[in-house]
Amino acid sequence: MMVQLSDAVDELEQWDRGVALVVHGMGGNFCAGADLSLAREHLRTGADGRSMCALMSDTLTRLRRLPLISVAAIDGAAIGGGAELATSCDFRVAGPESNIRFVQVKMGVSTGWGGGARLVGLVGRRAALRLLAWSPPLAADEAAALGLVDAVAEEEGGALAAAREFLGGVLTQDAHEAVRAVKRVVAAADVPVSDRLHRAEADEFSALWGGAHNRMALEPPSSPRPPRS
Repeated sequence: MMVQLSDAVDELEQWDRGVALVVHGMGGNFCAGADLSLAREHLRTGADGRSMCALMSDTLTRLRRLPLISVAAIDGAAIGGGAELATSCDFRVAGPESNIRFVQVKMGVSTGWGGGARLVGLVGRRAALRLLAWSPPLAADEAAALGLVDAVAEEEGGALAAAREFLGGVLTQDAHEAVRAVKRVVAAADVPVSDRLHRAEADEFSALWGGAHNRMALEPPSSPRPPRS
């Protein structure tokens, strides 16, 4: 999926028309997080973690810089990397049953795809630290109160329709190239800071990925866990 997402962004970068983009999951969830069996078998070391960070940080940064106004339509779960993916969009619309949760600390790592830096920009330093370190699950109304979610759909499973409605005022603009231009202006404003912070996130994530706590978190629940420090 990570490679497919990168390929999709490659294609979108070639578009010279259009003003908006909706990112939506399939099967009832937005993105429920890492495939633990994949991580156990193929992404075991810090170097593996850095390679994953390089791919996803680049993909999500390029997604954010597209001259298209992007909305994450969040139905169901947006967990871990899925929550980071949601922060890469310009806006977020959530279904009433949605669950957003940054579980990276519970997996023995930190955010690694730029989601920590973006979260600070969305909800502020203190709220971001609480969401990342305490890892509470956020219902749609709680996420909206924090400013992480911009609108809540009325019906369960209705995030995609609500995202399209949210974009209505943009889609009816006649000057499409002007919309694309203002998106480029806004995207350019956070590039210098975000690049530095994303590199810092990748460094922290890579240092923790493959460590004792991370390896234990990837194993089945019956495995013994390391002692708490």
